[in-house]
Amino acid sequence: MSRVLEDEERPLPGDTSPDHTDRFDENGRQDRLGGRLLPLVIWLAVAAFIVVGIGLPLVGQGVFAPTDMLATWAPYGESVLAGVVPRNTYLQDIADGVLPQTALFTDSILHGAGAAWNPFVLGGTPLGVVPNNALLSPLSLPYYVLPTWLAPAWVKALEILLSVGGTFLFARRLGMSRPAALVGGLVFATSAFMIAWTGWPQTRTAAFIPVLFWAVERLVQRRRVPDAVLVCLAVAAMLVGGFPAVTGYALAAGGVYFLVRVLAEYRAQWTRVAKVVAAGLAAIAGAVGLAAIQLLPFSYFMSHAYVWGRDQTSADHIPYRSLITAIAPWALGSTDPLRPPAWFAGTNLVEALSYVGAAALLLALIGLAAVRSGRGLLPRGVWVFLVAAIAIAMVLMYAGGPPLALAQRLPVLFSENFVGRTRSVLGFLVAVLAAVGFELVLRRLRQTRDDQTKEERTGVLSRVWGPLVWLGAIAGTVGVWYAARGLAKSTPDLLANYDEQILIGVAFIAGAALCVAVAWWGRGRALKTIALVGVPLLIAAQALTLAVPYWVRSDRDTFYPETDVHRYLAAHLGGDRYASPTDTLLPGESSYHSLRSLGGHAFSDKRMGETIEALPGNQFRDPPTLPSIAQSPDIVGSPILDRLSVRYYVSGSSAPVLGTPHDLAIDGSTATLTPDQPLTAPVQQTGPLRALAIHVSAPTTQAWTLRVSLRDPAGTELATGVRHLWKFANPLDVQIPVVGEDIPAGTPLTATFTLEGGNSDSGNSGSGMQLSGQAGKPAVTTIGPADDGLRVVMAEPSVIYARAHALPRIRWAGTAVVEPSSAKQLTMLADGDLDPDQVMLGALPPETGGGAGAKGTVDVAEDRNDAIEVKVDAQGAGYLVVADALQNGWRATVDGADADLIPADHSVVAVAVGEGQHTVRLSYASPYHGAGTWLSAATAVLLCALVVVERWWRRRQRTTTHTPESGTQ
Repeated sequence: MSRVLEDEERPLPGDTSPDHTDRFDENGRQDRLGGRLLPLVIWLAVAAFIVVGIGLPLVGQGVFAPTDMLATWAPYGESVLAGVVPRNTYLQDIADGVLPQTALFTDSILHGAGAAWNPFVLGGTPLGVVPNNALLSPLSLPYYVLPTWLAPAWVKALEILLSVGGTFLFARRLGMSRPAALVGGLVFATSAFMIAWTGWPQTRTAAFIPVLFWAVERLVQRRRVPDAVLVCLAVAAMLVGGFPAVTGYALAAGGVYFLVRVLAEYRAQWTRVAKVVAAGLAAIAGAVGLAAIQLLPFSYFMSHAYVWGRDQTSADHIPYRSLITAIAPWALGSTDPLRPPAWFAGTNLVEALSYVGAAALLLALIGLAAVRSGRGLLPRGVWVFLVAAIAIAMVLMYAGGPPLALAQRLPVLFSENFVGRTRSVLGFLVAVLAAVGFELVLRRLRQTRDDQTKEERTGVLSRVWGPLVWLGAIAGTVGVWYAARGLAKSTPDLLANYDEQILIGVAFIAGAALCVAVAWWGRGRALKTIALVGVPLLIAAQALTLAVPYWVRSDRDTFYPETDVHRYLAAHLGGDRYASPTDTLLPGESSYHSLRSLGGHAFSDKRMGETIEALPGNQFRDPPTLPSIAQSPDIVGSPILDRLSVRYYVSGSSAPVLGTPHDLAIDGSTATLTPDQPLTAPVQQTGPLRALAIHVSAPTTQAWTLRVSLRDPAGTELATGVRHLWKFANPLDVQIPVVGEDIPAGTPLTATFTLEGGNSDSGNSGSGMQLSGQAGKPAVTTIGPADDGLRVVMAEPSVIYARAHALPRIRWAGTAVVEPSSAKQLTMLADGDLDPDQVMLGALPPETGGGAGAKGTVDVAEDRNDAIEVKVDAQGAGYLVVADALQNGWRATVDGADADLIPADHSVVAVAVGEGQHTVRLSYASPYHGAGTWLSAATAVLLCALVVVERWWRRRQRTTTHTPESGTQ
């Protein structure tokens, strides 16, 4: 790394950049104040952004992740995380997808287990072999050396350092001074995309954008093998970074930049142009080869994945009014429920935030307005590229229309990815232009008066272009301000917040303008330098006003704590699955707790997705990921769940209890339940039961915890239940789940209610809760059992239903039913047309036929992430069925010999097994016989060889050049 930095210090031919001249003033005295103070202050600003922005999670005090969101899901919010209020509800993907799967992978690796496959969500999905979670990104290193709860803080710190360092190297390569290059890095690290997408793989990918441009510029200027290898490494790091859209947009922009620079640098030198372009293409090919270990499995899996609903139209872009957040990030609302108003601009904040920063925007406008100086400062074609690329990106992202429709005709990039993700590249381009602006101010500060006078006399183009830029910026700002203010006018609170945030943004602009004005026109070198120091400080300070409230620093206790629900499932679930609705057990958390769930946040296998969608209603809340198995009798009791081995269904205690409801007999009387004063009433039905039901007859402004104890005539406690109630404005029917299905039929029951809490908005505890009565006592009815195959086995902090008809996940089927039509297969599964010992196939394997209905037993010897081994003892030919989505990417053996893995029950697999005792083994096999791994290894060896050979060749050339000719003295 030191050699790389050393190389960046070498000036380009004819370079007169301040870093090579600014150490001395116009009188030849060494400029210690500017030469040392500016870089030091900027590094301190970067350090402050890291330390203050990330905060105490860097030293293990809290978690730099939105795990506080778990409090909005049962059972967390009703037990271990009661009272926790999430800070940013837009970051769910991190909590339900990125962190649990990363934890599963790193834990598996550290314990020497397989980590290619995640069996705990959606019937199984690829894990380590695909780049979706940036598991092989260099920036994910902290996850391998630190606890999972500590790693996110250090991943972000590395992201910031790489963002700053990469931009610094690129700007230095363009000939800018250290201070300007550092300012550019600070601007990029604090830009909208790098803040808003923190925690996702997106920023781990985007952090390499400056490195890519730096490597490309090195290749253009130096034309050496190591420079092509650097391009290769940068692109490979992005390819395994987990977010193809960012990589695609970056490669598109980087490719255009590469061509512009090559053609501008080597005009009419077509042989050299061809060689450099060939080197660039070879670098991209090398990057694909290097990342093939994940790219080939990813391509294979996505060709079989359940993907739909991702088409983009010209209307799918960021509303232009969102540009107001460029200088006032909170003008359109907040993500924090404790800092209202909530974000009200439509398109969610993560996608729409356009923050640049007031001071950074001012610097970028200076770099844009100074056309002559800006173009002269940079290598040929760079300034024009920056301006044109920024303009095109702005039109596509904020205007949409025909230009975006045209771009969407391109395959994949714009047609299937939201154009707003281009902010990753836009933020970098604006940062470089801001560095140009800072460089121009810095050079102005260090020019002699004669130089300034000469520049003013010769800036004809600037005198036309510059005013147009400033007038356009002012007009555009006013237009955006007016449009956004029109949206905020809907309520006084929104308007007040909007005006306040705009004033804050204007204050930052005014402060930056004052600093620049003093540095540009002020007298006294020390004063001007100190004024310029204020600019990076303003950049960091305003960025922190966005990052500190936006980034979540959760308590350590919120990091996937284990509840009674998890403990019950861990003890009883075995190798089978559970399912849950939208509000219960955060989808995807099952990966962290190693519990198999039918839900999850990932792409599922196509046939598994079709099977889940065959349940009644729409199951995918956010297609094609995040299935949520809604709580209704026809869904929870569906035969599809039986075939997918859903052994338990878990729901929040506030959800209606499934079963047979009984009418509540009331006589018009009421009973008041006061805090901490138990009240006993007879239950209108006898046992068994699944829940008690009462009617709260008057609204309340308090939040209560209602406890019940169910007793028989002898006073023996038979069951207990808890229900948490929030304030409500209308009378309410309340159900309190209990585990009461073992209560003998005909047993008379009494219920004792106890009220706790009573926290009101005014701080008063309130007088209690008014209940509809019978004979002056609370009227109490029940939800009884039903003939639905369900049984309540836990009532608090969530309700767990055991599903009696669920089939084992690994089971024996003695008979095969053949149905070639996929549509009819799904219908048969939904209608429950199969017997438990049957399996449905698309066609019969010739060696076994349909099976003879023979019995068989299975003994699961191994059931790990990447491998399953089962001992089968069959009385005749039949099938071993594994109800996982293993139709693609897995292989099977029977007694060590390869066997066919047969698609079964539409989405799972079966293996034909003959009579007798056999060992059946299923294992994940990298697609294309592991070609991706071999290709990556071969590419890595080739790249190393190229670098070694190139160094050897250059040393040999130098040795040959300096060796005296034969016979000379």
